[in-house]
Amino acid sequence: MSKSFPRCVGVTKDGSQCGRRVTDGSNPPVCHIHRAIAAGKAANPLTEPADIDELAIVKKLARSGDERVKLRAVELLLELKAKAQGRSSAAQTTRAD
Repeated sequence: MSKSFPRCVGVTKDGSQCGRRVTDGSNPPVCHIHRAIAAGKAANPLTEPADIDELAIVKKLARSGDERVKLRAVELLLELKAKAQGRSSAAQTTRAD
């Protein structure tokens, strides 16, 4: 006879019981996913939204093998650089006044 572990008492989004077996002996039995949700963490780190760094993406595209993609990425980088320089020079002239 094999030892059977209790099922998680957590409820899924559709209202059904979780069904994962709990082996850590917690009472009431709660699986690692529902324990993380109760703690306010994401259930799966792969599904949590990642911070998007647009500048890093454009820099990666600038190293692309496709010449059209590379050209467009370099154009965007130059535009961003010009805008940044324009803002800094405008801020300096405002401070001087």
